[in-house]
Amino acid sequence: MDYIITRLEAIDKKLDEKLEKILVQTTKTNGRVNALEEKVKSTNEDINVVYEELETLKADKNVKTGRDKTIWYVALAVAAIIGYYVSAYFQNLPKTK
Repeated sequence: MDYIITRLEAIDKKLDEKLEKILVQTTKTNGRVNALEEKVKSTNEDINVVYEELETLKADKNVKTGRDKTIWYVALAVAAIIGYYVSAYFQNLPKTK
């Protein structure tokens, strides 16, 4: 009977050691997984910030492009008006012989 109890205690001790090793390995793995999840979360936040800044830049570009086109249209209109008056002025000059 003592032999059976001794064998059961040895088996129990081996199982406890194996379970302890499994627990240690699981804890290490969980720590690595948690660290990796934090890095992924941080990276996703950084990507979102970059996308937001990119959208802001695109919006600014569209505003600036529209503003630049408007400036060119106004400048061309003013140049056309000035050209018309200069042409009219030279046509109305008295002819010299």
